[in-house]
Amino acid sequence: MVEAFPRLTSLAEQHRFANKVEVPFDQFSSDELLFLQGLYRDAGPKMQGCCAQLSTLRVALSDKSASSMPGTLKPFCQRCCAIYPRMGIHGERRR
Repeated sequence: MVEAFPRLTSLAEQHRFANKVEVPFDQFSSDELLFLQGLYRDAGPKMQGCCAQLSTLRVALSDKSASSMPGTLKPFCQRCCAIYPRMGIHGERRR
Protein backbone atom coordinates (compact mmCIF):
# COMPACT_ATOMS: atom_id res chain seq x y z
CA MET A 1 0.00 0.00 0.00
CA VAL A 2 2.89 2.33 0.77
CA GLU A 3 4.32 1.68 -2.69
CA ALA A 4 1.00 2.56 -4.31
CA PHE A 5 0.50 5.66 -2.12
CA PRO A 6 3.83 7.33 -1.24
CA ARG A 7 2.19 9.78 1.17
CA LEU A 8 1.74 6.80 3.52
CA THR A 9 5.50 6.25 3.92
CA SER A 10 5.27 6.98 7.64
CA LEU A 11 3.22 3.78 8.02
CA ALA A 12 6.22 1.73 6.86
CA GLU A 13 8.27 3.30 9.64
CA GLN A 14 5.62 2.36 12.21
CA HIS A 15 5.49 -1.18 10.83
CA ARG A 16 9.22 -1.62 11.43
CA PHE A 17 8.55 -1.57 15.19
CA ALA A 18 5.32 -3.59 15.35
CA ASN A 19 3.50 -6.29 13.45
CA LYS A 20 0.55 -3.99 12.70
CA VAL A 21 -0.18 -0.35 12.11
CA GLU A 22 -3.32 1.35 13.37
CA VAL A 23 -4.55 4.36 11.44
CA PRO A 24 -7.76 6.33 11.98
CA PHE A 25 -10.25 5.62 9.18
CA ASP A 26 -10.53 9.28 8.22
CA GLN A 27 -6.80 9.49 7.47
CA PHE A 28 -7.26 7.59 4.21
CA SER A 29 -8.45 9.00 0.91
CA SER A 30 -11.24 7.29 -1.01
CA ASP A 31 -8.70 5.69 -3.38
CA GLU A 32 -6.61 4.43 -0.47
CA LEU A 33 -9.67 2.89 1.19
CA LEU A 34 -10.66 1.21 -2.05
CA PHE A 35 -7.13 -0.18 -2.39
CA LEU A 36 -7.20 -1.43 1.23
CA GLN A 37 -10.57 -3.05 0.65
CA GLY A 38 -9.08 -4.88 -2.34
CA LEU A 39 -6.21 -6.13 -0.17
CA TYR A 40 -8.67 -7.51 2.37
CA ARG A 41 -10.78 -9.11 -0.37
CA ASP A 42 -7.73 -10.73 -1.96
CA ALA A 43 -6.42 -11.99 1.40
CA GLY A 44 -8.96 -14.80 1.46
CA PRO A 45 -11.78 -15.98 3.68
CA LYS A 46 -10.20 -14.91 6.98
CA MET A 47 -10.29 -11.24 5.96
CA GLN A 48 -13.74 -11.17 4.32
CA GLY A 49 -15.29 -9.73 7.48
CA CYS A 50 -12.86 -6.81 7.44
CA CYS A 51 -13.54 -6.32 3.75
CA ALA A 52 -17.30 -6.18 4.39
CA GLN A 53 -16.89 -3.75 7.29
CA LEU A 54 -14.69 -1.46 5.24
CA SER A 55 -17.14 -1.59 2.36
CA THR A 56 -20.01 -0.66 4.67
CA LEU A 57 -18.10 2.24 6.20
CA ARG A 58 -17.13 3.53 2.76
CA VAL A 59 -20.74 3.48 1.59
CA ALA A 60 -22.10 5.06 4.77
CA LEU A 61 -19.46 7.79 4.78
CA SER A 62 -20.02 8.56 1.11
CA ASP A 63 -23.20 10.33 2.22
CA LYS A 64 -21.42 13.49 3.33
CA SER A 65 -24.66 15.35 4.01
CA ALA A 66 -25.10 13.90 7.49
CA SER A 67 -21.92 12.11 8.50
CA SER A 68 -19.77 15.24 8.44
CA MET A 69 -21.96 17.18 10.85
CA PRO A 70 -21.56 17.02 14.64
CA GLY A 71 -24.00 14.83 16.55
CA THR A 72 -24.73 12.47 13.68
CA LEU A 73 -23.54 9.18 15.14
CA LYS A 74 -27.06 7.75 15.41
CA PRO A 75 -27.98 8.44 11.73
CA PHE A 76 -24.56 7.15 10.66
CA CYS A 77 -25.10 3.88 12.56
CA GLN A 78 -28.60 3.59 11.12
CA ARG A 79 -27.19 3.91 7.59
CA CYS A 80 -24.58 1.22 8.37
CA CYS A 81 -27.27 -1.12 9.70
CA ALA A 82 -29.43 -0.52 6.64
CA ILE A 83 -26.59 -1.36 4.24
CA TYR A 84 -25.72 -4.81 5.67
CA PRO A 85 -29.10 -6.45 5.03
CA ARG A 86 -29.39 -4.90 1.58
CA MET A 87 -25.98 -6.25 0.58
CA GLY A 88 -26.87 -9.71 1.92
CA ILE A 89 -30.30 -9.89 0.35
CA HIS A 90 -29.20 -8.71 -3.06
CA GLY A 91 -25.80 -10.43 -2.97
CA GLU A 92 -24.01 -7.19 -3.76
CA ARG A 93 -20.24 -7.07 -3.72
CA ARG A 94 -18.86 -3.63 -2.95
CA ARG A 95 -15.45 -2.74 -4.32
